[in-house]
Amino acid sequence: MSKQQPTFLYDKTFIYHLNSANRIDGTNSDFNIKVDLTGTGYSITDFDSVCLLSASIPKSYYAIQDLQNSFTFREKNTSHIIIIPPGTYSATDFSTTVIGLINNTTTDGNTYTMFIDFKTAKFTISSSNSSDLFHINPGNYLYNRFGLNKNQETSSVDGLGILPSINVIDMSPESDLFIRSDIISGGADANEDIFYDVQASNVPPYGRIQTIDTDPQQHSRVLNNTQDTYRFHITDEFGNPINLNGINWTSTILFFKKSSIPQKIKDFISYIVNLF
Repeated sequence: MSKQQPTFLYDKTFIYHLNSANRIDGTNSDFNIKVDLTGTGYSITDFDSVCLLSASIPKSYYAIQDLQNSFTFREKNTSHIIIIPPGTYSATDFSTTVIGLINNTTTDGNTYTMFIDFKTAKFTISSSNSSDLFHINPGNYLYNRFGLNKNQETSSVDGLGILPSINVIDMSPESDLFIRSDIISGGADANEDIFYDVQASNVPPYGRIQTIDTDPQQHSRVLNNTQDTYRFHITDEFGNPINLNGINWTSTILFFKKSSIPQKIKDFISYIVNLF
Protein backbone atom coordinates (compact mmCIF):
# COMPACT_ATOMS: atom_id res chain seq x y z
CA MET A 1 0.00 0.00 0.00
CA SER A 2 1.29 3.48 -0.84
CA LYS A 3 0.12 7.08 -0.89
CA GLN A 4 -0.07 8.87 -4.22
CA GLN A 5 0.04 12.61 -4.88
CA PRO A 6 -3.35 14.04 -5.88
CA THR A 7 -3.88 14.82 -9.56
CA PHE A 8 -6.02 17.46 -11.20
CA LEU A 9 -8.99 15.06 -11.27
CA TYR A 10 -8.63 13.76 -7.71
CA ASP A 11 -8.60 15.45 -4.33
CA LYS A 12 -7.27 12.31 -2.62
CA THR A 13 -5.89 9.03 -3.97
CA PHE A 14 -4.65 5.82 -2.47
CA ILE A 15 -3.34 2.68 -4.16
CA TYR A 16 -4.16 -0.64 -2.53
CA HIS A 17 -2.47 -3.91 -3.49
CA LEU A 18 -4.95 -6.76 -3.15
CA ASN A 19 -3.80 -10.37 -2.76
CA SER A 20 -6.34 -13.15 -2.35
CA ALA A 21 -3.81 -14.96 -0.14
CA ASN A 22 -4.37 -12.21 2.47
CA ARG A 23 -8.10 -12.92 2.72
CA ILE A 24 -9.99 -13.11 6.00
CA ASP A 25 -11.94 -16.17 4.90
CA GLY A 26 -13.10 -18.06 1.83
CA THR A 27 -10.94 -19.35 -1.02
CA ASN A 28 -8.68 -17.73 -3.60
CA SER A 29 -11.70 -17.76 -5.92
CA ASP A 30 -14.27 -16.26 -3.53
CA PHE A 31 -13.19 -14.45 -0.39
CA ASN A 32 -13.61 -11.56 2.03
CA ILE A 33 -10.72 -9.19 2.61
CA LYS A 34 -10.24 -6.17 4.84
CA VAL A 35 -8.85 -2.99 3.32
CA ASP A 36 -6.65 -1.95 6.23
CA LEU A 37 -5.71 1.72 6.02
CA THR A 38 -4.12 1.83 9.48
CA GLY A 39 -1.12 4.18 9.52
CA THR A 40 -1.89 5.73 6.13
CA GLY A 41 -3.65 8.82 7.44
CA TYR A 42 -6.76 7.84 5.52
CA SER A 43 -10.02 6.10 6.31
CA ILE A 44 -12.29 4.46 3.77
CA THR A 45 -14.78 7.32 4.15
CA ASP A 46 -12.19 9.72 2.69
CA PHE A 47 -12.91 8.26 -0.74
CA ASP A 48 -15.98 8.13 -2.96
CA SER A 49 -14.72 6.26 -6.03
CA VAL A 50 -12.77 3.11 -6.87
CA CYS A 51 -11.30 1.44 -9.94
CA LEU A 52 -9.08 -1.49 -10.81
CA LEU A 53 -5.73 -0.51 -12.29
CA SER A 54 -4.36 -4.00 -12.99
CA ALA A 55 -4.83 -7.66 -12.16
CA SER A 56 -2.87 -10.89 -12.43
CA ILE A 57 -5.08 -14.00 -12.40
CA PRO A 58 -3.89 -17.59 -12.87
CA LYS A 59 -5.62 -19.57 -15.59
CA SER A 60 -5.57 -22.48 -13.19
CA TYR A 61 -9.28 -23.14 -13.54
CA TYR A 62 -10.46 -26.11 -15.58
CA ALA A 63 -12.60 -26.12 -18.69
CA ILE A 64 -14.83 -28.61 -16.85
CA GLN A 65 -15.20 -27.61 -13.23
CA ASP A 66 -16.48 -29.44 -10.18
CA LEU A 67 -20.25 -29.00 -9.69
CA GLN A 68 -20.51 -27.99 -13.35
CA ASN A 69 -19.60 -31.39 -14.77
CA SER A 70 -22.70 -33.55 -15.14
CA PHE A 71 -24.95 -34.45 -18.06
CA THR A 72 -28.00 -36.69 -18.51
CA PHE A 73 -27.88 -39.78 -20.72
CA ARG A 74 -31.26 -41.40 -21.44
CA GLU A 75 -31.96 -44.69 -23.15
CA LYS A 76 -35.57 -45.81 -23.54
CA ASN A 77 -37.19 -44.78 -20.25
CA THR A 78 -34.09 -44.86 -18.08
CA SER A 79 -32.18 -41.66 -17.33
CA HIS A 80 -28.64 -41.64 -15.98
CA ILE A 81 -26.83 -38.62 -14.54
CA ILE A 82 -23.18 -38.97 -15.53
CA ILE A 83 -20.39 -36.97 -13.88
CA ILE A 84 -17.21 -36.14 -15.79
CA PRO A 85 -14.06 -35.73 -13.65
CA PRO A 86 -13.02 -32.06 -13.49
CA GLY A 87 -10.20 -31.10 -15.82
CA THR A 88 -9.21 -29.49 -19.10
CA TYR A 89 -9.59 -31.99 -21.93
CA SER A 90 -8.58 -32.23 -25.54
CA ALA A 91 -11.42 -33.29 -27.83
CA THR A 92 -9.91 -36.78 -28.06
CA ASP A 93 -9.51 -37.15 -24.30
CA PHE A 94 -13.04 -35.84 -23.76
CA SER A 95 -14.59 -38.35 -26.17
CA THR A 96 -12.62 -41.23 -24.63
CA THR A 97 -13.69 -40.23 -21.13
CA VAL A 98 -17.36 -39.63 -21.99
CA ILE A 99 -17.86 -42.81 -23.96
CA GLY A 100 -16.19 -44.85 -21.22
CA LEU A 101 -18.59 -43.38 -18.67
CA ILE A 102 -21.61 -44.01 -20.91
CA ASN A 103 -20.65 -47.64 -21.56
CA ASN A 104 -20.11 -48.19 -17.84
CA THR A 105 -23.55 -46.73 -17.14
CA THR A 106 -25.80 -48.17 -19.84
CA THR A 107 -28.31 -50.78 -18.72
CA ASP A 108 -29.68 -51.69 -22.18
CA GLY A 109 -26.75 -53.84 -23.24
CA ASN A 110 -25.79 -51.56 -26.11
CA THR A 111 -22.25 -50.42 -26.81
CA TYR A 112 -21.53 -46.82 -27.70
CA THR A 113 -18.69 -45.14 -29.56
CA MET A 114 -17.77 -41.48 -29.94
CA PHE A 115 -15.42 -39.80 -32.37
CA ILE A 116 -14.41 -36.28 -33.31
CA ASP A 117 -14.35 -35.00 -36.88
CA PHE A 118 -11.49 -32.49 -36.80
CA LYS A 119 -12.59 -31.00 -40.13
CA THR A 120 -15.92 -29.86 -38.69
CA ALA A 121 -15.02 -29.82 -34.96
CA LYS A 122 -18.08 -31.91 -34.15
CA PHE A 123 -18.65 -35.17 -32.28
CA THR A 124 -20.72 -38.15 -33.33
CA ILE A 125 -21.95 -40.67 -30.77
CA SER A 126 -23.07 -44.02 -32.16
CA SER A 127 -24.98 -46.99 -30.71
CA SER A 128 -24.41 -50.64 -31.58
CA ASN A 129 -28.21 -50.95 -31.89
CA SER A 130 -29.45 -48.47 -34.48
CA SER A 131 -33.10 -49.18 -33.67
CA ASP A 132 -32.83 -47.95 -30.08
CA LEU A 133 -33.10 -44.23 -29.54
CA PHE A 134 -30.84 -42.57 -26.97
CA HIS A 135 -30.72 -38.99 -25.75
CA ILE A 136 -28.27 -36.54 -24.18
CA ASN A 137 -28.98 -33.38 -22.21
CA PRO A 138 -25.71 -31.52 -21.54
CA GLY A 139 -27.31 -29.29 -18.89
CA ASN A 140 -26.23 -25.72 -18.26
CA TYR A 141 -22.47 -26.25 -18.31
CA LEU A 142 -21.33 -28.91 -20.80
CA TYR A 143 -23.24 -27.92 -23.92
CA ASN A 144 -20.19 -26.26 -25.54
CA ARG A 145 -18.14 -29.38 -24.89
CA PHE A 146 -20.66 -31.67 -26.60
CA GLY A 147 -21.59 -29.15 -29.30
CA LEU A 148 -25.25 -29.33 -28.22
CA ASN A 149 -27.78 -26.73 -27.12
CA LYS A 150 -27.85 -25.49 -23.53
CA ASN A 151 -30.01 -27.56 -21.18
CA GLN A 152 -31.84 -29.16 -24.09
CA GLU A 153 -32.23 -32.87 -24.74
CA THR A 154 -31.00 -34.03 -28.14
CA SER A 155 -32.06 -37.42 -29.53
CA SER A 156 -30.23 -39.83 -31.80
CA VAL A 157 -31.34 -40.07 -35.42
CA ASP A 158 -34.14 -42.64 -35.64
CA GLY A 159 -33.01 -45.76 -37.46
CA LEU A 160 -29.36 -44.68 -37.67
CA GLY A 161 -28.32 -44.91 -34.04
CA ILE A 162 -26.15 -41.78 -34.21
CA LEU A 163 -26.24 -38.50 -32.34
CA PRO A 164 -24.09 -35.82 -34.00
CA SER A 165 -23.14 -32.47 -32.52
CA ILE A 166 -25.43 -29.64 -33.52
CA ASN A 167 -22.82 -26.95 -33.03
CA VAL A 168 -19.05 -26.69 -33.22
CA ILE A 169 -17.47 -27.87 -29.97
CA ASP A 170 -15.41 -25.69 -27.64
CA MET A 171 -12.96 -27.38 -25.27
CA SER A 172 -11.21 -24.21 -24.10
CA PRO A 173 -11.37 -22.96 -20.52
CA GLU A 174 -13.54 -19.88 -19.97
CA SER A 175 -12.12 -16.86 -21.81
CA ASP A 176 -14.31 -14.09 -20.35
CA LEU A 177 -13.94 -13.55 -16.60
CA PHE A 178 -15.74 -11.09 -14.36
CA ILE A 179 -14.24 -9.80 -11.13
CA ARG A 180 -17.22 -9.09 -8.89
CA SER A 181 -17.30 -7.28 -5.57
CA ASP A 182 -19.49 -5.41 -3.12
CA ILE A 183 -16.73 -2.79 -3.03
CA ILE A 184 -19.00 -1.10 -5.59
CA SER A 185 -21.91 0.85 -4.15
CA GLY A 186 -24.94 -1.32 -4.82
CA GLY A 187 -22.63 -4.23 -5.68
CA ALA A 188 -24.41 -6.63 -3.35
CA ASP A 189 -27.25 -6.74 -5.90
CA ALA A 190 -27.21 -9.25 -8.74
CA ASN A 191 -25.57 -7.98 -11.96
CA GLU A 192 -24.55 -4.73 -10.26
CA ASP A 193 -21.35 -6.11 -8.76
CA ILE A 194 -19.13 -6.34 -11.85
CA PHE A 195 -15.88 -4.58 -10.97
CA TYR A 196 -13.93 -5.50 -14.10
CA ASP A 197 -14.24 -7.67 -17.22
CA VAL A 198 -11.06 -9.67 -17.90
CA GLN A 199 -10.33 -11.20 -21.31
CA ALA A 200 -8.31 -14.42 -21.18
CA SER A 201 -8.62 -15.86 -24.69
CA ASN A 202 -4.94 -15.34 -25.57
CA VAL A 203 -3.64 -17.06 -22.43
CA PRO A 204 -3.01 -20.83 -22.54
CA PRO A 205 -4.29 -23.13 -19.78
CA TYR A 206 -2.24 -22.78 -16.57
CA GLY A 207 -0.73 -19.51 -17.79
CA ARG A 208 -1.16 -16.13 -16.10
CA ILE A 209 -3.78 -13.59 -17.19
CA GLN A 210 -2.42 -10.04 -17.04
CA THR A 211 -4.76 -7.10 -17.49
CA ILE A 212 -4.17 -3.35 -17.22
CA ASP A 213 -6.90 -0.72 -17.29
CA THR A 214 -5.76 1.95 -19.76
CA ASP A 215 -8.60 4.29 -18.83
CA PRO A 216 -9.30 3.95 -15.10
CA GLN A 217 -11.13 7.28 -14.96
CA GLN A 218 -13.64 5.98 -17.50
CA HIS A 219 -14.11 2.69 -15.65
CA SER A 220 -14.28 4.09 -12.13
CA ARG A 221 -17.19 3.05 -9.92
CA VAL A 222 -18.93 4.59 -6.93
CA LEU A 223 -17.23 3.23 -3.81
CA ASN A 224 -19.16 1.47 -1.07
CA ASN A 225 -17.43 3.36 1.75
CA THR A 226 -19.85 2.25 4.47
CA GLN A 227 -17.53 -0.69 5.25
CA ASP A 228 -13.91 -1.70 4.83
CA THR A 229 -14.31 -5.46 4.40
CA TYR A 230 -15.33 -6.61 0.95
CA ARG A 231 -16.15 -9.78 -0.94
CA PHE A 232 -14.33 -10.50 -4.19
CA HIS A 233 -15.19 -13.42 -6.44
CA ILE A 234 -14.60 -14.41 -10.06
CA THR A 235 -17.29 -15.75 -12.39
CA ASP A 236 -17.97 -16.40 -16.04
CA GLU A 237 -20.37 -14.20 -18.02
CA PHE A 238 -23.36 -16.12 -16.66
CA GLY A 239 -22.36 -15.63 -13.03
CA ASN A 240 -21.12 -19.20 -12.61
CA PRO A 241 -18.21 -19.37 -10.16
CA ILE A 242 -14.67 -19.86 -11.46
CA ASN A 243 -12.52 -22.16 -9.30
CA LEU A 244 -8.84 -21.16 -9.36
CA ASN A 245 -7.93 -24.46 -7.69
CA GLY A 246 -6.02 -22.97 -4.80
CA ILE A 247 -3.84 -20.45 -6.68
CA ASN A 248 -3.96 -16.83 -5.51
CA TRP A 249 -4.53 -13.77 -7.66
CA THR A 250 -3.51 -10.15 -7.18
CA SER A 251 -4.66 -6.73 -8.28
CA THR A 252 -3.92 -3.05 -7.84
CA ILE A 253 -6.90 -0.91 -6.84
CA LEU A 254 -7.14 2.87 -6.83
CA PHE A 255 -9.30 4.57 -4.21
CA PHE A 256 -9.91 8.25 -4.85
CA LYS A 257 -12.09 11.21 -4.07
CA LYS A 258 -13.20 13.06 -7.17
CA SER A 259 -12.06 16.66 -7.33
CA SER A 260 -14.59 19.46 -7.43
CA ILE A 261 -12.12 21.69 -9.30
CA PRO A 262 -13.24 20.80 -12.87
CA GLN A 263 -16.84 21.70 -12.03
CA LYS A 264 -15.72 24.93 -10.39
CA ILE A 265 -13.78 25.85 -13.53
CA LYS A 266 -16.86 25.17 -15.65
CA ASP A 267 -18.96 27.30 -13.34
CA PHE A 268 -16.39 30.12 -13.54
CA ILE A 269 -16.26 29.98 -17.36
CA SER A 270 -20.04 30.03 -17.47
CA TYR A 271 -20.01 33.05 -15.18
CA ILE A 272 -17.53 34.91 -17.40
CA VAL A 273 -19.48 34.11 -20.57
CA ASN A 274 -22.66 35.43 -19.00
CA LEU A 275 -20.97 38.75 -18.26
CA PHE A 276 -20.77 39.52 -21.98
